[in-house]
Amino acid sequence: MVLESSEIMRAFYIDEIETIMKNNSIEKITNISTSGVAPHFRDIIDNLSDEEFEIWKNYHYNSCERKEVQGFSTHMLFIGKKLERGE
Repeated sequence: MVLESSEIMRAFYIDEIETIMKNNSIEKITNISTSGVAPHFRDIIDNLSDEEFEIWKNYHYNSCERKEVQGFSTHMLFIGKKLERGE
């Protein structure tokens, strides 16, 4: 089966994913922007010293759940819990 190019990739808004999960009885624990703002600063990040990179990692880990950063991320990770019937 050959898919049309529009069927191969699909972008979602964060609220769309949360609605899909909720409609399928999956409780949101958190959303994480896995790439954060890194793609926008790739050349700079690639040239950081080891010490600077540690600072960058701390920033990334501390900001990846912030909604204002998630819109810049090229990848998201939805972490949820499947609800039992009646929950």
